[in-house]
Amino acid sequence: MPVRYSTNKMGPMLKQWYTERGLELWTYSAGRIDCRGEDLGPYGEEMFLAPMLNEDWNRFSDWLRTFETDALWYVKDIIELYERKNPKITWAEGYE
Repeated sequence: MPVRYSTNKMGPMLKQWYTERGLELWTYSAGRIDCRGEDLGPYGEEMFLAPMLNEDWNRFSDWLRTFETDALWYVKDIIELYERKNPKITWAEGYE
């Protein structure tokens, strides 16, 4: 049974996070990747997804909805495959 993936936006939500970095409010999104598949049990798996530019989040999210694998992949491997044919993701400072 295939594993399907989707993003789930969780933050950063504190205005302080943005102001400490000199960023405009809500320029970055972060959260997790939700992984679903029969072999992953009723609740699936969740993987941390570091803060990235909103436009990168949206583009990656759209691509991820079309992505599926036969077994669970790590975030690093998913990102590596994504960046082969898509623009590189711009991560928040400290998350490269």
